[in-house]
Parts: sequence; C-alpha cells; structure tokens
Amino acid sequence: MPDLNSLILENTAFQIIFNLFGGTALLMFGVDFMGGGLEKASGKVMKRILSVLTKNIYVAFFVGTILTMLVQSSTAITVMTVGFVNAGLMNLTQAVGIIYGTNIGTTITAQLMSLKLTYIALPIIAIGFYIFSFSKKDSTRSLGQAIMGFGLMFLGLKTLNASLPYIKDSETARQLFIQYGHNPFLALFIGMIATMLIHSSAATVALTISLFSADLISFQAAIGLTLGDNIGTCITAQLASLKANTAARRTAWAHTLYNIIGVIMAVIVLKPFSGMIEWITFSVLHEPKAFLVANTHTFFNIISALVFLPITKYYVLFLERIIPERKDKKYEDEHLDRLLIETPVAALKAATQEVVYAADIARNMLNDSMISMIEDDESRIDLVLQNEEKINVMQTEITQYLVEISRKNLDSDQSAKIPALINTINNFERIGDHCEDITELSRSKIKRKIIFSEKGLDELKILYQEVLDMMDECYQSYSKDDVALALKAAAREDVVDELTLRFKEKHIMRLEEGICSVQAGVIFLDAITHLERIADHLHNVCLIVSESRRNADKN
Repeated sequence: MPDLNSLILENTAFQIIFNLFGGTALLMFGVDFMGGGLEKASGKVMKRILSVLTKNIYVAFFVGTILTMLVQSSTAITVMTVGFVNAGLMNLTQAVGIIYGTNIGTTITAQLMSLKLTYIALPIIAIGFYIFSFSKKDSTRSLGQAIMGFGLMFLGLKTLNASLPYIKDSETARQLFIQYGHNPFLALFIGMIATMLIHSSAATVALTISLFSADLISFQAAIGLTLGDNIGTCITAQLASLKANTAARRTAWAHTLYNIIGVIMAVIVLKPFSGMIEWITFSVLHEPKAFLVANTHTFFNIISALVFLPITKYYVLFLERIIPERKDKKYEDEHLDRLLIETPVAALKAATQEVVYAADIARNMLNDSMISMIEDDESRIDLVLQNEEKINVMQTEITQYLVEISRKNLDSDQSAKIPALINTINNFERIGDHCEDITELSRSKIKRKIIFSEKGLDELKILYQEVLDMMDECYQSYSKDDVALALKAAAREDVVDELTLRFKEKHIMRLEEGICSVQAGVIFLDAITHLERIADHLHNVCLIVSESRRNADKN
C-alpha cells in the first residue's frame, strides 16, 4: 500500500496547490525582506532626497520614482509620504507627485522578474545570508538582507513556475484556462481581488508573468490582471487610513482614485493599448515575449503619470473637496500616524515633529503661567490647565507610539533616537507640571489679594525673562537640530541658578526688614523654585540635542 507522501506526489492538484501557495509565500517574503533591507540601507539617503523637495510637482514625481526604485515598496513610500505631509515637510500636491512616481518605481520588480534569473536564486540567497550573518556594520547587514530577499524572490518565482507543467498536464486546469483565460475583464476583477487578499502586487504580477509565458492566458487577459493589480494594491493604505487623519485619508484616496481612473482609461482603449505595448516591446526595445507583462505594468503607470501631471492642481482641489478637514478629538495638528509604524524613518520623523509641537505648548504654558502670576490675570490660568491636559495626553501617545516603533527592526541610529525622544517629551511634560503649579500659586495670590513688593516683582520678572529666553533658544535648537544654540541655551542654567540663589537671599533680607509679607514670601519662593526647576528640564533637553548630534555624526 503506498504511503501518504507517494499519494500526494502523484496527485497533480496537490502539486499545483503546494507550488502556487509555497511559491507565493516565498515571493512575498522575499520582496518584503528585500524591501526592508533596502529601506534600512538607504534610509539616510531617503531623508536627504526628501529634504531637497520643493513645491515643484515634477521634482516630487522624480523623487517618488527614485525612492521606490531604492526601496522596492510603493506602500512604504506612500505611508512615508503621509508622515511627511503630517509633519508639514510637504503639501498634498507634493505627496500626489510622489505617488505618481511610486507607481512607476515599483514596476522595476516586474522587470527584474522578466529577466528569468531563477537559476541563480540559491547562490544569491547564499551570498546574502553570509553578508547578513557575518557583517558587523549595520549598513552592510542591511545590504546582505536585501540581497538575500532578492534571491528569495526568484526562488519563489521558480517555485511558482514549477506549477506550470502540472497545469498544462491537467485536463481540468487546461480547459479552465481555455474557457476563462482570454477574458480581460474577468482577469481585471481576479487581479484586483487577489492583490487585495494577499496584499502583494509583486506576487500577482509574478503569477501573471508565469501564466502568460506558459501560454495559459492571452496577452489581453494578462493586461487585465495587471490593471486589476494596480487597483488591488491600494487596499492596504485604504484600510489603514479608515481611522487616520485627513492627510492620510487624502493621500490614500489620491493613490486609489489615480489608479482607478488610469485603469478605466486603459480599458476604454484596450486594443490600441495592447498593440502599443507589443510594438514597443518587439519593434522598439527588441525584447522577448517574457517582457510584455512587465512593460504593460511600466508603460501603464508612465502614461497615467503623463496624463495626471499637468492637471495635478485640479486633482488636489478635487481631493480636498471630497475629503474635508476633520478636527482631531484630542488635540489639533497631530502628526502621529499608525500608517507609519512599518516605516521607521518616517515614523521617527513624525514623532520628532510631535515632540516639537509639545515643546511649543510648554513654551506657551510658561508664558501664560507667569503672566497670570505677574499681572494677576486669571484668564491665563484656564489656558495653562487646558494645555496641561493636552501635553499629558501627548506624552502618553508619543511614548506608546515610540514603543511600537521600537518593536520593529531598527538600525543603531534609529534605536538611539527612541530613548532620546522619550526623555525629551518627559522633560517637556514636567515643565508643564511646573507651569500648572505656578498657576495654582497665582490663583492663591489672586484669591487672597496678595501683593508682591516692587523689588520682589522686578526680581521675578528678571528670572522669568531669563528662563523664557532659555525656553525660546531650547525650542529653536530642538526644532532645527541646532547644537550651537542648544549649548548657548544650556549655559543659561548657571545664570538661572545664580539668580535664584541671589533672589532667595534678598527675599529673606526683605522679610527681616518687613518690606515683604510672609504670605507673599512663600508664594514668591515657590515661584522662583519652579522657574529654576523648569530651567533644569530645559538643560536636559539641550544636552539631548547635543548628544543626538554626536551619535548621528558617529554613524
């Protein structure tokens, strides 16, 4: 009696299923693994490229194309784009330009698959594994990961192709493809659904290339699968943006509508479009049949970009009209976005921008709390209390966000930023606490109608101005990553300490002379102590800026 393994090997259906699912799994893992390595290896390059972005839509388009070629993940670049929109580093017009480019850049994967490099899959995996395992430098390890992922991608494609002989030998499968393998509209629907389900356009494109190369589907059906793949790949961003902010939803819909409109245009002129691809492939590029699917993918996205680029201004206005602004329930201008967690470069940038926002809130709290103290302005007290609640929520959410990022595969530079950001937001939150305490002193002073002496009030103003200057310099140094300004602000702590000590001594002398009341004295001493503590926290932030720059320079 034959064993179970023999039965399975003899069964064509089992062999097809195992090869299809196993090959797809390998291909998807390989693409993700390669993309992760490329992203880490080129993370600093990506930030430099994004830093030169201007309002020119064509520059944004070029940047989107190049970045996606580097990372080989249009989803990663799309969510990164959302993060930079949230952080105020680019507007929706630039984001749309980048999306045009990502659709072109991601087609490089299909072009690589058409090269039929499956025979070198195992040597590439071996080379990548040894580089990844034995290199000590992060960038080299990331490169090894990318090479290994590249090999796994081709191994998956090789496994997928192994199903084709079994499909050809199966009468049922052959009849199925004869009956349905020439319908481009059915293929479009299948390509869209398949890509939505497996969340990998690379896998569906690879399967399309394999089926077409084996003459199991017609070229127009292959075009249908490819067009459906372009729509299906939008589902990840759409699902993630359901509960996201306005910028994320507009970016997701910009990608989705762009692909849907492009597919509709291609379907309308399907025969001329397929004829053009065949002419370009055979007569212009002199490439074999294997490149028809990849070229369909590439030229479809190039043509879509050429159509949309001149009308981007109106496309953006349309997006802004159909997706109106939505106020955040907790606080305005939130930069954190769960879409970015899978892309640490963008997620850390968003977290940094949110900490800058918290610093601005703390600066306003210092100003309002001291005006309430000096001018007996009770209206400022409510502003401080509102901001105190806001900065507490921000501390919790930023910390949770950074903890989520820390669970990802980070390089040493990214790992070092997380504790620095957590320490920074903690310092600004503690500054908020001291400002709240100052307002409680103000409330007591106003309620009990306590009056400071003229000399005491002058001293309080002098110390407040010094701390306020330190706060402004600290805020500017942190937001602009200016080490020189951070060191200048840090030096003010010694001045604040000296002033605090001197003013305490003078206050005691005024008490002894009867110039100042005991009740006023208690509030005065507590107020200058809180100012001195605020300066301590500002000093901590300045040191973090300086230390972060040193670590960045080392790496």
